[in-house]
Amino acid sequence: MVLGDIVISNARVFPNKIGIADAQSGARLTWGEFNERVNRLSNGLIDLGIQKGDRIAIISENSSQCAEFQFAVAKTGAIGCPLNYRLHERQLEGIINGAAPKLLFVQDQYAGLIHALSSRLKGVEHFIGINGQKNFSLEYESFISQYPISEPKIDIKEDDVVMITYSSGTTGLPKGVLSTHKNRITYCIESCLFAEKFEHIDVALVSAPFCAGVGGQVQLIAPAFAGCTIIMYALKGNTWGEVIEREKVTVVLTTKSRMMPVMDFIRASGKK
Repeated sequence: MVLGDIVISNARVFPNKIGIADAQSGARLTWGEFNERVNRLSNGLIDLGIQKGDRIAIISENSSQCAEFQFAVAKTGAIGCPLNYRLHERQLEGIINGAAPKLLFVQDQYAGLIHALSSRLKGVEHFIGINGQKNFSLEYESFISQYPISEPKIDIKEDDVVMITYSSGTTGLPKGVLSTHKNRITYCIESCLFAEKFEHIDVALVSAPFCAGVGGQVQLIAPAFAGCTIIMYALKGNTWGEVIEREKVTVVLTTKSRMMPVMDFIRASGKK
């Protein structure tokens, strides 16, 4: 089994169930719709010349596009590189040039940062802007709308690398860690059977940034493996509590410090 099989299976078993909800933009995608969008993105990447083993990067807060990126990378055989948007220019320049992606997805609020770096980036052939702004020649929604919903026909093996995740660099420069499809599927099985014990009736909040391998990425794929509804949300102060209540979230994986705004919301609302 490889990561792309997760969304194919969910689209078949839970086609009309909300699979991915973006708490910022309000986008709500059933598993059937989500799989179609992943396929459109995958076919678009292939049309741009992205081949198995090529690297593509994204700089974005948690969003539905991050989830689509995760599974399009898996279906095309490319290697994803989520970038930490909290890093300064010099660190990002080093990571991007070290990872050598051919394509970079850029959420609108980071367009200025990437434009400032663009002349110093080696090997990036395409930039795709996220959120509908005309900051780059390619815009995400317009781009994927051109391509079919058919499954890409790429031979993916479980030992193929699917992600490069960079460390924070707290003891030196950030270091890239490779993850294979097998690594990630093994985590999903362990999470669903022994740790979080996700069930398809759960609503899971992706609370850690997508750029964090043991956070945003695995918090996404493990509940997806179980067919849960997944809420993509960027940490923004005490708004967490409101999102958890509104979306009826049943599972949150986070640290005590990250939960403090939620506890403040609960105390302020008088809820138990």
